[in-house]
Amino acid sequence: MLNLRCDMDIVDGINIFPGYHMNKKNWISIDLCGNIDIEVVYNLIDKSFELSGRK
Repeated sequence: MLNLRCDMDIVDGINIFPGYHMNKKNWISIDLCGNIDIEVVYNLIDKSFELSGRK
């Protein structure tokens, strides 16, 4: 599982879930053992980094 900050509603209940042990409004958990495209994961990591950066 990978927890990432996210401002989009992309939870699908198959590969992407509400943040596990996190604020479920602002975080998602990605099942890396599932069938999710690695490019999607890379893009979500980049977006999470931008959202978590300094203001």
